[in-house]
Amino acid sequence: MGLLSLFGCSTEREEKTRLVYTNQAIFNHGFVANQVSNTKYTFWSFIPKNLFEQFGRFMNLYFLMIAMLQWWSVITPVSPVATWAPLLFIFFISALKEFVDDYKRHVQDRLANLRRYLVLKNGQFVMLESQQIMVGDILKIQCDEEIPCDIVVISTSEEDGTCYIQTSNLDGETDLKLRQTVAETRKMKDSLSLSAFKGMIECAIPNAEIYKFDSRMKMSPQEQVCNISLSEKQLLLQATHLRNTEYAVGVAVYTGNETKIGMNRTKPPVKWTKQDSLINKFTFAIFIFQLSLVFTFGLIGNFWEMNRGSMMWYLRIDKHRSFIDWIIPPLRFLLLNSMMIPISLKVTLDIVKYLYAKFIDWDERMFDPETEKHAVATSTAISEDLGQIEYIFTDKTGTLTENKMMFSRCTIRGTLYGARFVEDSALDDPKLRESVEEANPFTLDFFRNLALCHSVVISKLIVPPESHRLSIRSNKSSRSNNSHRESAEWSHFKASSPDEEALVKAAAKMGIVFTASDSNNIEIEINGVTETYEKLFVLEFTSERKRMSVIVKNLASGRIRLFTKGADEVILPRLYEMEEGHGAHDYLEKFAREGLRTLCIAQRDITEEVYHRWVALYNKAATSLEHRTAKLGEVYDAIEKELTLVGTTAIEDKLQENVPDTIQALREAHIRIWMLTGDKYSTAVEIATSCNLISSLSNEADNLLHISGRSENEAVSSLLEMNENALHLSDAGREIFVIIEGLTLQYVVNHPIFADIGMLAHTVICCRVTPQQKAQVVAVIKNRGKRTLAIGDGGNDVSMIYEAHVGVGIAGREGLQASRSADYSIGKFYFLKRLILLHGRWSYIRTSFIAQYCFYKSLLICLIQLLFAFHNGFSGSSFFNTFCLTAYNIVFTGVPILFHILDRDSPAETILNSPSMYLETQSGSRFSAWTYVGWVLRAFFQAAMAFYIPLWTFSNFSTFPSVGGESLGGEALSMVSYTSLIFINTWTIITESSTLTFLNHLVLWGTISVYFILFMFLSLIRTLLGVWGQLTMDPNFWLSVGLTTVVTAVPISVIKLWNSSLFDRESGLHKSNYSAIRDSCDDLMSMRTSKYGSINRGHARYLEDKI
Repeated sequence: MGLLSLFGCSTEREEKTRLVYTNQAIFNHGFVANQVSNTKYTFWSFIPKNLFEQFGRFMNLYFLMIAMLQWWSVITPVSPVATWAPLLFIFFISALKEFVDDYKRHVQDRLANLRRYLVLKNGQFVMLESQQIMVGDILKIQCDEEIPCDIVVISTSEEDGTCYIQTSNLDGETDLKLRQTVAETRKMKDSLSLSAFKGMIECAIPNAEIYKFDSRMKMSPQEQVCNISLSEKQLLLQATHLRNTEYAVGVAVYTGNETKIGMNRTKPPVKWTKQDSLINKFTFAIFIFQLSLVFTFGLIGNFWEMNRGSMMWYLRIDKHRSFIDWIIPPLRFLLLNSMMIPISLKVTLDIVKYLYAKFIDWDERMFDPETEKHAVATSTAISEDLGQIEYIFTDKTGTLTENKMMFSRCTIRGTLYGARFVEDSALDDPKLRESVEEANPFTLDFFRNLALCHSVVISKLIVPPESHRLSIRSNKSSRSNNSHRESAEWSHFKASSPDEEALVKAAAKMGIVFTASDSNNIEIEINGVTETYEKLFVLEFTSERKRMSVIVKNLASGRIRLFTKGADEVILPRLYEMEEGHGAHDYLEKFAREGLRTLCIAQRDITEEVYHRWVALYNKAATSLEHRTAKLGEVYDAIEKELTLVGTTAIEDKLQENVPDTIQALREAHIRIWMLTGDKYSTAVEIATSCNLISSLSNEADNLLHISGRSENEAVSSLLEMNENALHLSDAGREIFVIIEGLTLQYVVNHPIFADIGMLAHTVICCRVTPQQKAQVVAVIKNRGKRTLAIGDGGNDVSMIYEAHVGVGIAGREGLQASRSADYSIGKFYFLKRLILLHGRWSYIRTSFIAQYCFYKSLLICLIQLLFAFHNGFSGSSFFNTFCLTAYNIVFTGVPILFHILDRDSPAETILNSPSMYLETQSGSRFSAWTYVGWVLRAFFQAAMAFYIPLWTFSNFSTFPSVGGESLGGEALSMVSYTSLIFINTWTIITESSTLTFLNHLVLWGTISVYFILFMFLSLIRTLLGVWGQLTMDPNFWLSVGLTTVVTAVPISVIKLWNSSLFDRESGLHKSNYSAIRDSCDDLMSMRTSKYGSINRGHARYLEDKI
């Protein structure tokens, strides 16, 4: 406590804050070094930890139990190899995948830890590895270097203490972010002054709040309080890059995995598909069925031994049975039927799901030439859910629209500019130009606000041409409305928000040019005359405040003014009581109906006395460590009042290409679409109408149900009323559209009626909503058991992307946060049609067959084992030998089914042109309890035929082979049945496939060829398959196999044909092998080579030629 008393800044260090001392390493004990570790395992923990994780899965634990029981020779009907071989193979594949993934992380960690930086040690900067950096160290970061840890910047190469960072590694944004030092440390640039710095920083304990750093600092131990406020503006985050600045010097405050980004390294939520849930249920059902068979057959086996077996002297059955004797038969049947739960199911599904994801990555038709990005499947586990989506939740700006803002309309003190111009900008309105030329004070203040109140930075690498500094008069003839030229003229403006960039460029085009800015001053030019302002305070924009303000002082006149811009609902209530709105409400409503984004522009003159009183309140709030954001918000409210409304702006954000057609197709697929946006009511309705979310609104205005209310009672009452209206409209068979604003939504989002009316509606629009409300809305429908998809392009969409069953991110102008957090990343909204209707359908149909086939093939061979029990005294003996059982799952049925990923039930164009076909997969008709029962019944029927037809054939028309006078009837019969099984499985895959490519034929018939060649070779080993040679020479062998295959295949084919004629698809188009194969060839040829593998283009052309 002595040291804490000496510095006197915190009494709750252990609970809430961290004290970081500069040049006093002895005090910075207990903090971790800057060694980054993102690996899951260590060298010593890999095997035990991986095994623990794998055995944490019920199926793996089940098969381990079976494998262990098989070492008990008394009860095992086959060699332990039958279970251990596939089990170890699956464990090896899973462990190998984990090892490769973790090794890649280890390599990346090592590269980061060994990177070298300049660190102040013993009065001079020396090169140290990143992992040697400690909390409290002073670092010197060079231009373009990656920041190794979280650093509080204390000085830079710039005199004003500014520097720029690029946060693309955090949020994907390539625009530069301004950071600046506090004035007290700005002059500390050399080693001597930095070594003498004995300050202390009090900050929060390590946390994940990237955009918050409420801290404070003092310069020496003699100071009693920490009176220097620090915020995120002084923090350089790990993994960002220093740009446009020669160097920056800072103090390490968070290191290693305790940095902000390190604390954010959490796994995204685990998502399970609807089919995964069904597979788990069916697995449990099979397990219960298996246990019932085990106890039933075990009980029969015990009674058989007691009654009949004891009479057969050669069986040597002891009439006095112990407890062990009673449990042996059930255990034998447990081991005999252990394959009933398919051990290969998980690894098979993992492989095919990975390939589904690669098909999406390779799809050239989902390549965006504008961003030069392909679609990316980040998740490899949920492609089937794309085929069962029922609700889509979409952001508006940047998702449905281009997020390319163009200044369209404006009003200044009640005068509308741009009203006659539909295509062109209001900036080309001669009246507005004339007003600027005449130096109308309100017009100049309007554009002065746009040029001063923003977070735009000027790139140092691109200097504005001198021509841009000329007055509006001299440039009047050279300006044009060509957007490409405008972009080139003002390319030195860089902003994280496209809105701000558009507003600053608009002011510049009118001759009010933002020319320079540093930590102290901001400079603009108005018609060639320079105005310099001292930048007193910047009141940042947040989604909660919905506004941004700057307090500046004109250095020439000394006049202090506040300029603010923001949403009308927060600006208009803050106007001076006597201030008239000048028709702002009407204009804003008009702009919104045109689908334009609106802002209010306001200002206020501040006296010196008011300003200084406010600064005192601000300093008190800014140095608070608790609830700083809330306290600052109250202080901001105190100054952002008594405003004068100068005007309004309207910015156009055009729809992305093909958005209306895409939404129409999705609606035809019976997918309900909700739009969740921060825009106002009218803008949201206009955009929804233009993109087909709302149809025929002008003729059916009563279809738009507006839930409103500024209190809980009003909101609930409105909700109940609108629900009654929705029920009447639903009974009348009319479309229902619901709209609700964020203020009302907070009262009713958890009300059960809200979910009811939402599920009745064809479209729901939620406007003025926060990111948290977006996630809440998704959860409401998700919790009703509906499959949901959320799509967005910004960081404010991440929460709903995580919440939905499937998250899709658009790599847009708002950064890559959404696409990095999503399960799938696409370049344009219209790619969603192909992603859902095509890839989703194919993935669902393929997995439906593969999963049910895996259950079927395992059940098929186990049922034959059970039928054999009726002929061996229920002894639990195996009908098939160990090698046959092992090869059955891994080779003869495991490999061919993998190539079912090439199956297409219909050509791509047919599917995309017939969205209603999506209903088949959306309803889950291909994979349900009924279809599963159908596969079980098929297994029962085919198992009976595969066992009794060979038995009947050889019993009546042939004799079983023998060796040395010893009959091999049992072994011969098993080989006939086993061969029949191979043909039955092959025929099943053929008949259940819609498309058979060259690869499919090669694998299917190749598997049969390998089977005969392999067994012919192994027949040389008498103890294994010595009977094979004699069997293949017997015509009855081929008769039996052929008859079994035909008898098991014909009824199934007849049933399929009957069902096909009764339940023809809505498209009315039966699949055409020619069209499907041709489409497969086209898609194969369009797939691009990737580092993960490639599809041979020559092979695709060969297929096309063969057609």
